[in-house]
Amino acid sequence: MQRLNKLYEEFTKVDDIAIKAVELSLPKHAMEVIERIRLDYAQDIGIIGLLRRTHIEAGFEEAARLFWRSRREPASPRLESVLSQLLLNIAASAIFEVLKELGRDPDQIEGFIGARAIAANAWQAGGLDMVVAWDHLCRIWQLYRLKKAGSVEPVQATINETLNGAAIRIEIEGATISEVETIRQNLLYVVRGLVIQEIERSGEVVLPANGRSIVGLPASPGLGFGAPVVWPAAARLKPKGEFILAVPSIVGQLPDALTELLSACHAAVSIGTGLTGHVPVYCRSIRKPLVLVSDPQMSRILKHGFVVVDGTAGRVKLFLDRASSGL
Repeated sequence: MQRLNKLYEEFTKVDDIAIKAVELSLPKHAMEVIERIRLDYAQDIGIIGLLRRTHIEAGFEEAARLFWRSRREPASPRLESVLSQLLLNIAASAIFEVLKELGRDPDQIEGFIGARAIAANAWQAGGLDMVVAWDHLCRIWQLYRLKKAGSVEPVQATINETLNGAAIRIEIEGATISEVETIRQNLLYVVRGLVIQEIERSGEVVLPANGRSIVGLPASPGLGFGAPVVWPAAARLKPKGEFILAVPSIVGQLPDALTELLSACHAAVSIGTGLTGHVPVYCRSIRKPLVLVSDPQMSRILKHGFVVVDGTAGRVKLFLDRASSGL
């Protein structure tokens, strides 16, 4: 219990990363959840801390009851507020899990935890029970979907049962499970990439002497290498062997020629369209490594003759040629 009492204080030290990770991970139709985070932080900072602390120390249902007792109007943002705070605690916990993994070499994260005054025993112990947390997210996300669809009665009935002491019980549809699984994958990818990015900014990660490193957003895990070839010119060039496909922003469905090249390349880099864009979703479906980068970063990539794409860490290493890479 003593660890739980301290955990909320430690979670708040990574709020900037947690908020960014949640914003980048949610589907576009759930932007009101992001808006709740922004509004709650701006207008009602006290209730955020109380909800998150109650969730950690007494359980998610108790946090929901605390909020719902004073907000009974069906149209109020009570679901979005409770959902947003659950997501923030999940994201913070995921950050601590990444620190725990990277902390096998404590020197690597020293700058990160030192700058944020994170207690050593906090990141070493980890965070929430993530199996339970994801189950709660499925249940509250189902209520959120029903509310958006205008199905007020089952939402109200579930809330009333919870206020009377029951666990949050709701029949979870397959679409909800699929959507939450996508959010889970997106969040874990983003959290890892953002933490590594912050660690590198602290100057504690020692990169190999050869080559330069670009830190982007991890969008599909795995490792690939080769010469960069840009779309749509690649459709005419028809590259073979080891190559990295560089894809600008794509609007609408992916052309067949592009999906063929994505299947053939070792890995890909794309202008950051978000983790739910067509290119990231397709790359994850075929298990093709992908890193999302900015326009200036893409320009740097295309000036090099050989690149290594780490879709898990969200890093792209740049070399003048293959010989200089050591591969």
